[in-house]
Amino acid sequence: VLSVPMTHTGYIRRLLRNSCKNDKYYRERMFLNTRLDVDSYKFCVNSYSGGYVHNNKWFRDIVVEPTQEFCNEYLNENRSDWYGMHRDFRSHYPSQIRCYPLPFGRPELFYDYHDPLYRRLRKNVTIKQVLDMYPVYSTITKLYITRMELKDHKTAFPFMQCSKMFGGSFKRGIDTLEDNGRLVKLLRGHFVTYVDNHTLKILLEQYHITGMVVKVYRFENHYVPDCIAKVIDKLFREKTDYKTAEKELEKQFGKFDNRTIDAHFNLMLAKSLLNAIYGCMATNPCKPEYDYNILNSMQATITKGVTTDTEIEDALERFYDNKNSFLPYQVGCFVTALARAELYEYIKAIGEKYCVYCDTDSIFYISNPEIEKRVEELNAEKAKTAQYVIDA
Repeated sequence: VLSVPMTHTGYIRRLLRNSCKNDKYYRERMFLNTRLDVDSYKFCVNSYSGGYVHNNKWFRDIVVEPTQEFCNEYLNENRSDWYGMHRDFRSHYPSQIRCYPLPFGRPELFYDYHDPLYRRLRKNVTIKQVLDMYPVYSTITKLYITRMELKDHKTAFPFMQCSKMFGGSFKRGIDTLEDNGRLVKLLRGHFVTYVDNHTLKILLEQYHITGMVVKVYRFENHYVPDCIAKVIDKLFREKTDYKTAEKELEKQFGKFDNRTIDAHFNLMLAKSLLNAIYGCMATNPCKPEYDYNILNSMQATITKGVTTDTEIEDALERFYDNKNSFLPYQVGCFVTALARAELYEYIKAIGEKYCVYCDTDSIFYISNPEIEKRVEELNAEKAKTAQYVIDA
């Protein structure tokens, strides 16, 4: 009983761990090669962000209806073929892990403005130089910014998070204009931010930025190793099989037949396990330890904090020395970055002013045949490089 995992993430972690342990080269030749030190770990923590959740500020406090009258008034487009649409990605985070290069390789300090050696080697690194390192490397950049403003103030989905603005030290502080927690304009002051290359590319597209590159870490990119890929493929295949079975049983016996309900339960379980893969990868290796009150689960005392550099260093040592550790934390940080970037591609394909709301892996929008054509064209382009799971 004590070995039974308490969560879906626990089950999938055990499945992944067993697969990785059966690969005699993975831990020594790949996982330990991804070892973070205190500074690179802090870069990952400071840059890490979850899914992109936002609503169109121009539709605030109104009921959005895909009618000709509504679109005439709010979109200034006189046509009658409007309708509401919702699209979402299929298992978005596992898809990023399976399809794109991720930092499964060695981390390296690429540039440090305050270190004469790095300044002499690479002079003053520009944002363009940082972005050009992808796809060979993923990067996290520390930026010092003195001015940041949207190029187009009609932008409905700004990407700069105000929660990622650190350390303003002018006496007047930082004064900003915000939209749902996203920066629209920095009025005065300055700040430091840590940003991955995928998000940095979007910020450069959306904003006028005045500032400088302070420090850059880069991480060698590799596609997901086979010992992890085969677990993802297995769960994708099970999810597809259960979905097909549910449809067939519903058609044959009805939605509320026990056989259909069992198939639906198995489908939801496969989905949950598949999505829990990301949770395993995004688990922080330097978590504090808690002592819980058995009689009151809401009461807990931190028994071992992880805040100072010494505590972080000790926690990282324990993490990498533990034979049960097998997933690089930085990979989880970049999975969400890739997912946000892909969602942004679809926001642009649809057109920002038509988008109503997005939530990590889905988007609601007002559509017409021309918009759907653009979306399908982007789908077709994505399909050219997508991974496919097939039965042998």
